[in-house]
Amino acid sequence: MNDSESKLQRELLDDAAQQAELALSQARAAAAAALAAVRDEVSKVRVQRLAEVQQEAKLRERAIAAGVRHELQRRWLVLREEGLERLFAEVLPRLESGADIAGERSLRQLLQEALEALGPRAVNVRLNPAAAAFLSAAAIAEVAALAWGQAGAAVSVNRVVDASLRPGLRVESTDGRLVFDNTYALRLERLRRPLRSLASAGLASAESDDDSHA
Repeated sequence: MNDSESKLQRELLDDAAQQAELALSQARAAAAAALAAVRDEVSKVRVQRLAEVQQEAKLRERAIAAGVRHELQRRWLVLREEGLERLFAEVLPRLESGADIAGERSLRQLLQEALEALGPRAVNVRLNPAAAAFLSAAAIAEVAALAWGQAGAAVSVNRVVDASLRPGLRVESTDGRLVFDNTYALRLERLRRPLRSLASAGLASAESDDDSHA
């Protein structure tokens, strides 16, 4: 091989080496870019998945909190009803027996409430014998005057002793169309709804305080 051929061969080898180096450099740059793109995509997926997990956790937390609140409310309602039943079971016998109450004053209040509810009209005031011992015809007339004033001045108010009636009293219009039962048993029963509302208002207030300190 002469010098010209040798020189040409070296030039070809040098050119091939340069082309190979350039191709290798380009391949490395492409690989690095692809790796960076993969890492960026992985990072985006990780962030997205993390956000999804956090959202799922919040939803589960809310569901658990709602379940806890529902169970607490259910138990509270059960306890409220049990408490009211115990209260009524304790209070009613004492009311009906006259223990710890002023009999005549209590009956006067029951009568005035019933008369005011019915308005001036001819009525029969029914009482059992124990209540009748406290509330005379004269006392009934006094209460009617308080309840109706001048509007009831000429209205007939009859006192009827009824041994079948529970303690308290019942006022009926003489035509039988209107009745106001104010026996102690029904009077207490009418208090059940307001007492429920009062107890529920206390629960709602307590929950509001808990939320404000959460």
